[in-house]
Amino acid sequence: MPIVAIIDVIASRKLENESRKKLINDLDSLLKEFNKAWRNKLIAKSTITGGDSIEVAARSWIPIISLLHALLLLNIKFRVSIGAGELNIIRKHADECDGPAFWKARDALEKAKSRDIPIVYSLDKTANDLEREDVKKLTLAYSLLLKMSHIQRKYCYDFIWRNKTITEIARKYGTTKSNISMTIKKSMCRLLKRVILGDSKGKIVSRI
Repeated sequence: MPIVAIIDVIASRKLENESRKKLINDLDSLLKEFNKAWRNKLIAKSTITGGDSIEVAARSWIPIISLLHALLLLNIKFRVSIGAGELNIIRKHADECDGPAFWKARDALEKAKSRDIPIVYSLDKTANDLEREDVKKLTLAYSLLLKMSHIQRKYCYDFIWRNKTITEIARKYGTTKSNISMTIKKSMCRLLKRVILGDSKGKIVSRI
């Protein structure tokens, strides 16, 4: 059930040398943690290509949305393209794989660039019903994250991916439980977590 994502950092080449170096280091560190946390759910090891793009090949939409959530917390601008269909696994890294899923993701990336929109998906005729459904869930989940404020994303990240309680999050950020609860409620984070838990059979493994 391969789903391919290409995450393209916007205008990264316009950054000054030090800022670009920090960005690349941040992406590299995050991706190492991601590959370790989700190794059983990835078809190939996710890689950075061209210095500022990430390629992911996963067995479901959940690892990809966890990575997108973590990237949003870095306060960098990026666009996402999603492809689904057959995948040719050539070697162990995602950028060494090929096939309809990757072709569709690359086509979608060009559309995202030309239309200046944050996420586009394209499905090959070889994609099955489950893959199609997963791509739709991924797109909707990411759209929901984009609507959140930065503080909502931070609280929601701890709530979903670190499985922290309201009390633990409040203690971490030095605020009240009622503030955390209200912020999470307004962000629809609980709904997102229920969907993720339903598709992951009640287990969320990410610690990135």
